[in-house]
Amino acid sequence: FRRVLFRSKLLTGAALATSLLVSNASAIVGLVDIEVGAGIWSSQMSGTLGTDTLNVDFEKDLKLDASSNTYFFAKFDHFIPVVPNLRYENQALTVSGTGTLAVPVAIPGLSTGLVASAPTTSNISLNMQDLTFYWGVPGLNTLTLGILDIEFGVDLKLIEGKLAFSAAGTESKVPDFSEPLPMGYLAAVVDIPFVDVVLEGSYKTLPLGDSGKVEEIKVKAAWTLPIPTPLIDWNIEGGYKQFSIELADDKISKTQFKIANSGIFYGLNVAF
Repeated sequence: FRRVLFRSKLLTGAALATSLLVSNASAIVGLVDIEVGAGIWSSQMSGTLGTDTLNVDFEKDLKLDASSNTYFFAKFDHFIPVVPNLRYENQALTVSGTGTLAVPVAIPGLSTGLVASAPTTSNISLNMQDLTFYWGVPGLNTLTLGILDIEFGVDLKLIEGKLAFSAAGTESKVPDFSEPLPMGYLAAVVDIPFVDVVLEGSYKTLPLGDSGKVEEIKVKAAWTLPIPTPLIDWNIEGGYKQFSIELADDKISKTQFKIANSGIFYGLNVAF
């Protein structure tokens, strides 16, 4: 009888402890949201490299191929009003292609000029890391019954770039560069009731006056998969993203360039 009583108390205690753990986890989930995800950005690069009168067109001259590159992000939202929420994103971007120039081009910043009438192989890398500090509009989510959130803040984008061209046995390069760019950030998030779909649009910008500008536009939809996992949501996401950068010749290696990379992306994310 004592053994039965002891086992009964032990089981009751274990059940109570489990209940408290689940309750505490639910409470934490209600106050803190963590989301991580990864996917593929399938995009096409366009733009020019050089000056207004003498330049190389990425699509017409260099025949850059469409590319598929990986991305990863992690997002942390909390309940403290003054302290910003945090999002980190890492976007790989590597593009290559082979084209033929009609005339030779000598561009400021390149180690040697680009020759004409010979296949020119291009290799361009613009890897980007973003650290975004943002807040939500106070009370808006409550007023809209959990449907709408507006986010605003500051994004620190680090761009690490390599541009190399090879034709007729001659290689021409722009010196590798690494530029931290502080950008403004604005986003809207719409949680559509009853269908487990969230729509999101974001805009990042850095106006540089006469020196150029940097912009990123992204729209996406995320659908929660019907997987019965406690405290975890599995989501598939897809959308469209465009990143563009225009820099005058006083910014990077005395070379002007205008680059736009745009296309669809798709991936999987997990929200806790």
